[in-house]
Amino acid sequence: VDSWDSPQEEIGDIARSAGGVVTLLAGVICFGIALFRRWRERWLHLAGTVRRLRLSVGFKPPIFRPSTPSLSVHSPPLPLRI
Repeated sequence: VDSWDSPQEEIGDIARSAGGVVTLLAGVICFGIALFRRWRERWLHLAGTVRRLRLSVGFKPPIFRPSTPSLSVHSPPLPLRI
């Protein structure tokens, strides 16, 4: 024979269930934040190591010069013939 809980018991069950879900969700969020911080620390450390290696080797980034002359070097204006 099935018996139903009283309204107070039902509300208590819902509150415990919702609280359990909220607690679990908070735990997952905290774990994600901790994982992200570790990942960020490792990548920042790796980036710093690579930067120090490049500077110690004397790496200089290439300088790209435009293939067209600058605006200060131009031909004199041509007269218009109409």
